Amino acid sequence: MNENALTTVCRAIADPAMTDKFRSVLPPSVSLDRFTRVTITAIQQNPAVLDADRQTLYSACVNAASRGLMPDGKEGALSVFNTKVNSEWVKKVQFMPMVEGIVKEMAKAGVKAYAVSVYQNDEIDFWNDETGQHVKHKPIVFGERGERIGALAVATDADGRTYVEAMDLDELARVMAKSRSKDKEGNPVGPWRDSPERMEQKTVLHRVRKRVPIIGHDDIVEHMQQDEAADYDTGEPDAAASAPIADVVAQQPAAQATPKKRPRGLQAVVEQATHDDAESVPNDDDRTSDGEVF
Repeated sequence: MNENALTTVCRAIADPAMTDKFRSVLPPSVSLDRFTRVTITAIQQNPAVLDADRQTLYSACVNAASRGLMPDGKEGALSVFNTKVNSEWVKKVQFMPMVEGIVKEMAKAGVKAYAVSVYQNDEIDFWNDETGQHVKHKPIVFGERGERIGALAVATDADGRTYVEAMDLDELARVMAKSRSKDKEGNPVGPWRDSPERMEQKTVLHRVRKRVPIIGHDDIVEHMQQDEAADYDTGEPDAAASAPIADVVAQQPAAQATPKKRPRGLQAVVEQATHDDAESVPNDDDRTSDGEVF
């Protein structure tokens, strides 16, 4: 890991110009200080983003802030993709919502939703009636659940109508084959390799939320479309990854000598990033920046 790059980026994220940008787009319910801390931690724990186009990294952070989602690996993640630009492959960063983030955004539109993995010994019952589709899922809490056989997602709109999506492993495998999270040999990397259950749950959530009427929340609908285009190889240009923002941190000036004080708040986080060695960051020899990092 390039310690100089890590220090520069962490200082950039904590820079007043960048935090002002976060403040201008963060929902009132999300703490600026917490968002900034979580973002710095995410960068520390995912050094692959330091090798990507720096402008797209900052854009991805602002995108996360605008959606009110934390890049903490639960609500969302800062993911690196190889993107072809003028016949050359360039590493770009995108913010990718995860299961909790998708559920959180749907809740903003008045839609309650959840997704779960289904195992062979779980008890499943589906039915339809005038209020929509329904499912009763009774997992084995204690005991052998058997092999994982699929995933399901349930959404309930503001009028109480319910929607269910269920996919078996064969269907999910076909979706995974379209994922952009692959190495050069075409093998799954990132969360599809490390946390397949979470990605399967995310897949059924993608499907069910496309069926739920979302009125008066054009931003959420737009996010849905961007997320699927980013998750899967559709052959379309990746506009989200290259959306520009103000270049507030292109060149960080050298730090001026100041009287030493005990670091506080965000400065403590930045200084910690400066002094942490590579062993303090999880190291996965198989990690690749060709795909999404969970």
